[in-house]
Amino acid sequence: MKNKPTSFILLSSLFLILWSLGYYYLCHKNNPFGECLFGVASIILLAIVVKSIFAYKKSVFLLKQIKSIAEIYIAVFSIDLENMTFQEIHKLPHLNSLMGDTHRSAKEVINSVIKQIVTEEYRDGVLEFVNLDTLPKRLKKSKTVTKEFVGKHTGWARGRFIAVDKKPRYVIWAVENINQSKLEEQRLLSESIIDKLTDCFNRRAYEEVLEYHMYPKNLVFVSIDVNGLKGVNDDLGHDAGDELICMAAYFFKIHLSKFGKIYRTGGDEFVALLQGDEKEITASINEIKKDCENYKGQFINGIYFSFGVAKQDDFANLSIKELGKIAEKLMYQDKALFYQNKGIDRRGMEDAYHALCNSYTKILEVNLTEDTFKAIRIPSEEGYKNTKFSTWIKDFAFSGKVFKDDVEKFLKETSLENLRLFFNKDNREFSLYYRRFIEGELKQVMLEMIPSKKYKKDHQLLYLYVKIIG
Repeated sequence: MKNKPTSFILLSSLFLILWSLGYYYLCHKNNPFGECLFGVASIILLAIVVKSIFAYKKSVFLLKQIKSIAEIYIAVFSIDLENMTFQEIHKLPHLNSLMGDTHRSAKEVINSVIKQIVTEEYRDGVLEFVNLDTLPKRLKKSKTVTKEFVGKHTGWARGRFIAVDKKPRYVIWAVENINQSKLEEQRLLSESIIDKLTDCFNRRAYEEVLEYHMYPKNLVFVSIDVNGLKGVNDDLGHDAGDELICMAAYFFKIHLSKFGKIYRTGGDEFVALLQGDEKEITASINEIKKDCENYKGQFINGIYFSFGVAKQDDFANLSIKELGKIAEKLMYQDKALFYQNKGIDRRGMEDAYHALCNSYTKILEVNLTEDTFKAIRIPSEEGYKNTKFSTWIKDFAFSGKVFKDDVEKFLKETSLENLRLFFNKDNREFSLYYRRFIEGELKQVMLEMIPSKKYKKDHQLLYLYVKIIG
């Protein structure tokens, strides 16, 4: 298809030829054929005029579109790289005073404006980007090049050069305000790597550091574990547990952030990847201990934690993961010492718990609301069918495991309706004594039920215990 300038040239040339021939035949030959040629030439002239009008309207419309697009930018200029001249397409009014003498070269004006509007942190990089001497070479590889920076008054902005021709001689220079989208991008990034409860970096951020080796040189790896979280949650509730973790994290940040970053890698587990003098870091950890021990809050009085420190300088041949394992081992040694000094035998507590569980012949998790149960501990020879709790309790009563004289009372006391009503009255412990024959001898048996931590009135989750007492 012929382009528009070519079609105008052809029409204009045809008009001139026909007009000239018509004049020749009419004036010199006195031939009527000349009038016909004049008529055709007039029609062509009319076509040229109409085409010109439409072309003008289209160019005006196109110019309006370009202006509308340009208005979303802070500034848009057309630059002639050979003559170093520029022409304004659009700019915000406040740039007039910053541009100064517009008769200067494009290079001088752009450099002058950049020095005034870009923050110091980004200024050198942006000045290198707007270097018009190196721009043609960069634009040969790509039709457009961009650079993001922070302006003193605009916040985040993006500068862009766009090649207009192949050489390129002409380019468009545009500056766009991207502050809103950049802040949203940073918000989303922050949410993905920040622990919401403590505002420390989360485990994902920590794992990215390990994967991409983004940790500092001469690393000091600190493994930290907050002591007693489970006990606080069990005894005082999860609000107290949240206070314990949040305040511990707060003290970690105010004392250690000057050395590096703190990550929450688990419920009560933290890692600090630091750079600095080990003595200063240890002194800061001791300051944290003082602040934590003196803390008095809404639920918590005193915070205690254990830590282990491993220096990369001391283990030059180890990876960061191996360094972390050493710090973790030292932390667990510190934790064992803490509980020893408190007079708490944690292994003994665990043994006592298992001994207590073994003293019961049956332990069930019962949901009175849904009339279901799960067996936690039950003799293997008895087994059980996965039935409703109410069905299981009746089968149990008539299986010979309850003495016949006690069956009626047993079924009445353990009926679903009675148990639901009992615990709806905020009772915390249900006990029932009955008898059964064991190896030919009548024994006393105790059945207990207590609410679980997840118990709610609309979700009655309890534990059932059966124990032979004599």
